[in-house]
Amino acid sequence: MFLFADMDLVRRHLKTPYAWLELGAIALTACAAILAAFCLNTSRTSPRRVFLPVPPLTLWLIVCAYDCLRHVTLVGAEAWDLGDSPHCVLFILAISIPLGISVMATYRLRPGRSSALAGLGVATFAICLLQFFHPFDSNLTDLIAHITAAAIVVGAMTYSAQLMPTIRS
Repeated sequence: MFLFADMDLVRRHLKTPYAWLELGAIALTACAAILAAFCLNTSRTSPRRVFLPVPPLTLWLIVCAYDCLRHVTLVGAEAWDLGDSPHCVLFILAISIPLGISVMATYRLRPGRSSALAGLGVATFAICLLQFFHPFDSNLTDLIAHITAAAIVVGAMTYSAQLMPTIRS
């Protein structure tokens, strides 16, 4: 990954005050969602595990939204420029599809909450990975594109889990 990533751009991006918090929150969301999906897939776990990724996801959304609003006040109408948003969606989907298939095959996910959480974990991992190739530039359209791509992945994984044979305990 480091051979292809623009590490100078990443270093400059990580000098901003919210970048570390944003990157850490999205990485924590990915880990928490995958862990929650795994836990919910077993029969002897508390259904409250579904809320495991909520705190880091909320933190990520708050930090991104604040940074986007700050960017809008600094830049003005240019903050609504589409920029690389379509490329972001394609990158997130291109990473999420093979990763989602491997997670579904490994965990043999049950349809419902566990497959939706796995989708959230896979999508947020792809968003985290995207930071090394195209650091999030506080653009509101980028944030909307990231959320849209994540919703597509969650929906696709939830739907696909209904189609795949599962092992029920």
